[in-house]
Amino acid sequence: MFIKPRPIGTNPPDDEDRQAIWRVTSGDMLQLTTRVTLVTGDPVTPENSKLRFVLSQNRFTWEPFWEGEWMNGIEEVDRQNHPGLVTIRVPDSVGDTLRRGAYAFSMTVSNRYGKDTWTPLIGTMLVEYEPSSPQHDVPYRDNDDPDY
Repeated sequence: MFIKPRPIGTNPPDDEDRQAIWRVTSGDMLQLTTRVTLVTGDPVTPENSKLRFVLSQNRFTWEPFWEGEWMNGIEEVDRQNHPGLVTIRVPDSVGDTLRRGAYAFSMTVSNRYGKDTWTPLIGTMLVEYEPSSPQHDVPYRDNDDPDY
């Protein structure tokens, strides 16, 4: 066993400081499961919280590709055995339009009155094509063409 020395005065990054990368294959079901709490630490439920999941081209895009909320893409998994565990499912009609590349996503949580908002989930979704993917011939975008 060898020890790989680090430069003097540097610290290795903590796992909690790393940004999440959600790797998906074009044509697959885009589903993410995570545990979410309110600012107070209480597990989220449809009765005590408002969730908003946003998937966009990048962090600075005005119009997102898709926005999810309770009962519209975001569902509880099992309140009794796994409090606060939710599943986020991007509709196939949205996933099928995504080209190969990176997309930004984040989720905000607030109480049922829309107050005490925080963002517990941020990351990047990386879409790849594989031999089994439904599409491989996606044309490049032409900014001069009004159809794009």
